[in-house]
Amino acid sequence: MLVTYVIPRFASFYQGFAADLPLPTKLVLGFSAFVQHNGLYLVGALLVAYLFSRRWLRSDAGIIAVDRLKLRIPFVGRILHLFALSQFVRSLGTLVAGGTPLVNSLEIASGTVTNRAIGEPLTRVAPRVREGQALWTSLEGTGLFPDLSIAMVQVGEATGALEGMLINVSQFYDESIEVRLARVVTLIEPAVLVIMGGVVSLLLLSVYYPMFTLMQKVQ
Repeated sequence: MLVTYVIPRFASFYQGFAADLPLPTKLVLGFSAFVQHNGLYLVGALLVAYLFSRRWLRSDAGIIAVDRLKLRIPFVGRILHLFALSQFVRSLGTLVAGGTPLVNSLEIASGTVTNRAIGEPLTRVAPRVREGQALWTSLEGTGLFPDLSIAMVQVGEATGALEGMLINVSQFYDESIEVRLARVVTLIEPAVLVIMGGVVSLLLLSVYYPMFTLMQKVQ
């Protein structure tokens, strides 16, 4: 509404004065004029981009790329990382406690991870364990797990209490997720208000500032 309705009214007003406008105002007015004159082309381009992106996002490469991008989001990415690890470890602990062989449990647990960027490296853990590597060594080789959880798995594997230790690791992840999620929730509302307020303030200042300047010149 600001770009297509409000700002064009000010543009015609400034043209009547033939005043030299500041650079921010010229940029805003130019962007508004571009949107008005090329609206249909922009809608068509957005539609084509949406169709192509939708098709790409359904492919394996697109899904993995988006999942990797999610992990790079500040604050939220770490929560998604821990959530994926919690899915894997909790499923693995439940399967092992139920009597499923470790290699089969690893293959099933890696398939329960919803984030493909995390699940892809975890699929390589089962072949390593099948070849004779220790579980904690195979998990450490993925580079996904914190040192503390690797140490806990190592202790559980050495003492014969692997399933219990895996459940403890998943609970540790869940507690970390709750703490981090509470912090993010408290930051979301102020961040949105600041960003939206900054955008609107920039637009309004770029439009109204020349008006005050023209009034001063007229006086």
